[in-house]
Amino acid sequence: MAVPPILHNVIGTVRKNTEEEVFLEIEGGITRHFIKDADKKGVDGLKPGDDVLIEFDDENRIVDIVHVGEKHQLMLVHGESVGMDSDKTLFTLKLKNGTAQSYKMKEAVAGKMSHVKKGTAVTLMVDQQSHSAVDAHVD
Repeated sequence: MAVPPILHNVIGTVRKNTEEEVFLEIEGGITRHFIKDADKKGVDGLKPGDDVLIEFDDENRIVDIVHVGEKHQLMLVHGESVGMDSDKTLFTLKLKNGTAQSYKMKEAVAGKMSHVKKGTAVTLMVDQQSHSAVDAHVD
């Protein structure tokens, strides 16, 4: 059985987009570069000034991009873990108002959340357009 790659993500502002790399300014004014994969949609259309969340592997290759802005608003959702479905594609939170809400998960998020016990305080970063969790943290 193949071990799935470990994925990471970072939020920042595009500073430069070349044929082979994307340069992203992150917190503290630090600039990081990421390697483009020709198969990823939306990479070539990035412009300096675009705010994005980049999901990448251990070799700095871009796996996914989520635009943070008018069309793709990200929001933080706080709640208690109710659980994950058997396919590990949906994670359910009990919100402060007592209702339960399920969110689709990216593969990297599913890996992070697979060991979270019921009742654990969790914060999800959710893309409001796709209604999917793009990052998660145990509080």
